[in-house]
Amino acid sequence: MLSDHSSHKETARGRRALLLLRPFHARAQHGVWKMFLVGLFLCIYLLTNTLSTVPVVAAAVRPPTHLPVAKTSFTLKKFLNQANSYKPASGVHVGSAGSSAVQNNGLSAHTTTTAAQIPSAQPPTMKAVSAAIQASTSTSSTPALHLSGSDPNGVRMEVTIPAGALDFSAATTASHTAPQGTLTVTLAQTRGHFINATRDLATYQIQVTDAKGQAVQGVKVRTPITYTFHYQKSELAHLQIDPNHLSLFLPSSTAANASTTVVPLTNHVASSTLTASVSTLAIAAATVSGGTEPIQAPPKPRFASVQGNGGQISYSYPFTVAPGPQGVTPQLQLSYSSGTTNARHEPTTPAGNTGDGWTLSLGSISAEQYPDGTIWYSLSGIGGVSDRLIPNKNNNGDYATEHMSYLKITRINNPVVSGRYCFDVWDGSGNKYELGCTKDSLQSYHDSDNDQFDYSFDLDKMTAANEGSGTNNRTMTISYLQDVESENGHTSIRDAAPRQIVYKTTTNGNTTPAGTVDFFYNGPTNSTVNGTQFETQYTSAYESACNLPEASAQQRCDDPLDRNGLSDPSVMSTLELTKVKSYVGDDSAASHLDYSYALTYLDTSFLNCPSNTSNLSNYWCAGEHVLTAITPTVYQNGSGHQLAGMTFAYSDHTNKYDDFTQNPHYHMQNTWAYLISYHDHSNGVGASSIVYQTAWNNSHGTPYNAGDNRYDALYCDWHPNDCTSGASNPADDQMWTEQVVFSLTSVGKDSSNGNLSSSTVNYNYWLTQTQGSCPADSQGDNACVGFGWMPNSGDTSSQGSYYHGEFRGFGTVLTMAPSGSNTSQPYNLTVQKYAATYGWGSSVTDSRNYLAGSLLEEDVYQGPNANGADLIQQTVNSYAGQNSTPNSCSTVYTTTHTPTYTPCEVVLLSSKTTDYEQTGTSNTNAPWAQKAYTYDDYSTSNGLDQSNPPKYYHNTLTEALSGSNISTSTRKWTYATTNTTVSGTTYYNVHSVAHTELDDSSGNATQCSDTKYDEGAASGVPSPAQGLPTTMTAYSNGCNASSAIKTYTGYDTDGNAVATVDGVANASP
Repeated sequence: MLSDHSSHKETARGRRALLLLRPFHARAQHGVWKMFLVGLFLCIYLLTNTLSTVPVVAAAVRPPTHLPVAKTSFTLKKFLNQANSYKPASGVHVGSAGSSAVQNNGLSAHTTTTAAQIPSAQPPTMKAVSAAIQASTSTSSTPALHLSGSDPNGVRMEVTIPAGALDFSAATTASHTAPQGTLTVTLAQTRGHFINATRDLATYQIQVTDAKGQAVQGVKVRTPITYTFHYQKSELAHLQIDPNHLSLFLPSSTAANASTTVVPLTNHVASSTLTASVSTLAIAAATVSGGTEPIQAPPKPRFASVQGNGGQISYSYPFTVAPGPQGVTPQLQLSYSSGTTNARHEPTTPAGNTGDGWTLSLGSISAEQYPDGTIWYSLSGIGGVSDRLIPNKNNNGDYATEHMSYLKITRINNPVVSGRYCFDVWDGSGNKYELGCTKDSLQSYHDSDNDQFDYSFDLDKMTAANEGSGTNNRTMTISYLQDVESENGHTSIRDAAPRQIVYKTTTNGNTTPAGTVDFFYNGPTNSTVNGTQFETQYTSAYESACNLPEASAQQRCDDPLDRNGLSDPSVMSTLELTKVKSYVGDDSAASHLDYSYALTYLDTSFLNCPSNTSNLSNYWCAGEHVLTAITPTVYQNGSGHQLAGMTFAYSDHTNKYDDFTQNPHYHMQNTWAYLISYHDHSNGVGASSIVYQTAWNNSHGTPYNAGDNRYDALYCDWHPNDCTSGASNPADDQMWTEQVVFSLTSVGKDSSNGNLSSSTVNYNYWLTQTQGSCPADSQGDNACVGFGWMPNSGDTSSQGSYYHGEFRGFGTVLTMAPSGSNTSQPYNLTVQKYAATYGWGSSVTDSRNYLAGSLLEEDVYQGPNANGADLIQQTVNSYAGQNSTPNSCSTVYTTTHTPTYTPCEVVLLSSKTTDYEQTGTSNTNAPWAQKAYTYDDYSTSNGLDQSNPPKYYHNTLTEALSGSNISTSTRKWTYATTNTTVSGTTYYNVHSVAHTELDDSSGNATQCSDTKYDEGAASGVPSPAQGLPTTMTAYSNGCNASSAIKTYTGYDTDGNAVATVDGVANASP
C-alpha cells in the first residue's frame, strides 16, 4: 500500500541545524553530473550492486573468482537515465501489511533448541534480611540495628542504623493510616550488576513495613545511616571499575521530585569495603555505581554497519599522496558512515577526532572486556575486513574473524613493550600487517591498582608480500601522536591518532622514502617531534566561543568534564585533525610538499545529560564535533595553490533504548548530528538533501493501522500514537533504534545543462520474522519481528544485553527510484530480501543469523507496486545452510565463554536470474540464467572443512553456467597455496590460481591456462611467496600440451614487471 506523506517531517531534539555558509565557484565539466551519480550510487551501501555483495559479509568473505553476471535491473545505464527531468516525490511510504514481499525469506533453522537469552541485569544474589523495631520506642535508648546481607561469596551489604536514628512521628502507610504493631526493617537486593550507560554493581532497598505488611513511608532520619558495601577486587577489575570512584545513588522518595542524591563511597582498601553515611531513608532503591565506562573511544565500523540491508549512507573523500612502491603506498581517505554515528550509544562518548561519523583509520585491533572478565578483540580495516575475532580453542593466540575471511591472525609477545601482546596479520596475498608492536601504537589504560588494559593495537607497519630476506624491502610505517593523562600516578593513553606515515624502499641497507604524510592536530597540549609541531594546544578563545557551562583546562569543547566528584571517561577522543600534508620523499623541506588538506569543524559544548531513568543525569554528556569543510591545496616547487573543496551540513536526530525487564524501567537516549547534505565545489555536484527516519525493532510487534503493521521498521514514525502504550510498547525494548536513510536527493551539473533537475530516491525497510510469538494485532498476526540479535546463554550469572545487542539489518529493503522517461510510471520499485536475524537468543550457527546481510532475492518491478504482473526481473540466491545443506560454521574457532560466538562463512552456492518482463510469475517459459559454485573449503555433503591449521581457503573450484537458451559450461580453477614458516619468515599466499579451464557441456576443455609463481627465488623459499606470475602457459587447443604457448615475466625488487618474453620469443625490453 502506498501513501504520500509529503508533509511528514522527522523530528528530533533540535539544538541546531549545522549549515555551511561559504560559497565556492563551481567549475562545470562535461559528464560530471553523471559521474557523480555513479559514485554516489556505488557509495551508498543500501544501493550496493546486488551481486557484488552477495558473497560478501562485512567485506570479510572472498568472492568467487568470477562473479555472476549483473543481476540487478537497476543497471548503470538505467541509473544514468535519471538525468531526464522529472518531478520527484517527497516521502513515499510503503506499507507492509498483506504484501507477498513480507516473509521469512525461505530460511530454516538447523537447531530447534534456543538457550536462555542473556539477562540485561544480574539477578539478585543476596538474601534479604530483616529486623523488628517498635515505633513507639525509637528513642536514643533503642538499640542500634545492624542488617547484614550475604550472597554465596560472603557478606555483601551491611546497613547500620544508630540507636534512635529513626523518627516515626509522621510515618504513615500507603493508605495514609498510622502503622500498626511491630515494624520490620528489611534490606533486600533488587538486582546485581547492571551494565548500562553507567556501571552499576548492585541495587538495594531498605523498606519498613508494619504488622499488616503495609509499607511505611515518611520515616525521618535523626542520625545518618551507614551503608557498607563489600567488594571483590576481581569483580571490580572485570567491570573496569575504580573503587576510588564508586558512589551511592539515592533517588528521591517522592514522585514529584525526580532528583537523585549522589553520595561518594569511601574506599577502605584493607577490608575491601566501601562506606557512605546518608540522612534519608529512601523508598526507592539505592544503587552502588562505578560511573560511566572508563574507555569510551569512538566506535569503529563493524560488519553490521556495512551491509546492503543496513539503511546507512557512506561517503569517502580520498587524499592524494605522492606515488610510491607497489603495495605500500597508502590508500588514504576520510570516510563517513551514518552507521558509525548510530553505534555511538553512550551520550558521554565524544565523536572521533575527524568529526562525528567520520574515520581516518589505517587499521587496528581493539579490545573490549565483558562483565565476566572475558576479553574480546575486534579487527577494523585490515585487508578490507572489520569484524569480531574468535580464538582457536586448540591454539592459543590464533584467531579467525567471525565472518570467516581466512586472514591469518596471530597474537604474539610484544617485541618492544615487555609483558604485553601485539598482533601479526597476513592477508591472502601475503602482505603482513603489524599492530600494536611499537610503544606509540599500543594504547593502554591503567586502573587504580596500576593494572594495565590494552584497548587498541594500531597498525604500525605493513610489509608487502615478498620472497624472504633481501626482498622484504617495501614497507609502510606509521607513528602515532598520544594524549597521555596521569591520575594518582597512573598513566593512560587518553587518545591517539596517526602522526606520520612513511612509505619506502630499502636496497642494500639503504632506505629511501618515496613519500611521507604528516598529520597535524589541535589538542590538550603542544607536542613537537624532531622539530615539527604536530599538536597545537586549544586556545582560550576557542573554548570561550563554545560557551562552556563549566570552566575547563584546554580541551576540546565537546569533551565532558568531571562533575561533582563523578569522573569523566579515562579514554575518549580529545584530538582534532586540522591538516594533512603529503610530501614527495621526506618532509625535511617545504619544496617536497605535494598536497595538503585543511579540515574545518563546528564544535558545541558538553552539556547536561538527558533526564531519564538512569543515573547519567548526574554527569556531563558530550557535545557535538562535526566536520564542516575540507579544503585541498596542491603545491608546485613549494608554492601552494588552493583548490575548491567540500562542505557538509548536519542535523540532530535521536536514538532511544528501553529495557522493560528492569524495575523501574530503564530508558536511555542520545542525540547526535547526522549528515544531511554535502557539496563538491570543484564540480557543483553533491547531495542536497538526505532525510532520515527512525527505525524500530518493534520488539513486541505493533498494532495494525490502515495497511501498515509490525513488519514496517518505520511504523512508529508514521503512527507515533500507536507506540506509546499497550502490549507492543516499547518498540525499542532492549534494542537501540537506528537512524536510516529515507530519501536522498542528488544534484549536479553538466556542460550541456547547468540546471539539471534533482534526483530523489526513496527507501523503506521491513523487518524479518523471528522466533516466538508476540501480542497479536487486530488482524490476528502474532509473529515476532526485529532487526536485532543477542547471544544466548545458559549461564544466568552473565549479563549485558545493553552491550551485546547487535543491529543485523532489515529483512526487506524497498527502493523507489525514478524510472527515467516513463511518465506514466515515474517510479520503479526494487524489493531486496535479505537474511537478517532469527531474534534474541537464537543460535549463532543458525543460517538465519550467520547469513545476516546476504541478499536472498531481488525483485524489480515496473511501477511502484509489488505486483506479479509488473515484475520485470527476479534473482534468487542460495547459500550453505539453506535447502537442507549443512551449515558453514567452524568447530575449531569457538569458545566456551559466555556469550559464545562461532565463526561462520557465507557460501554462495547458486544465483538464478529470471527475466519475466511483465509476463507474470506463472510464465514457465521466461528466460533464465543460473550460476552454481563449488569451493575448496565447503561441500554440500560434509559442510565446512575443519582442518587445523586450515588446508583450504574458500577458493572457487567451479562455476557452472546454465540457462533456458544456452549450453551449460563450467569454469574450473585449481590453486597454488602457501601457508608455512621458513627460517622465521611466514609465507601466506593462498589465492593464487595455478590452473583454469573452461569446459563445455560434454566436459571437453575449450580454454586452458597455467601459471607458475616466483621462479628464481632463493633456495628454500616456497612458491607462491610474493605471488608474482613468472611463467604463464596458454593453450590454443583445449589443454593439449602440444598447443602450449608460454610467456615469461621478470620483476625488479619492488615487484614491478621489467622484462617479458612472449610466446614467440619476442623480448621486452
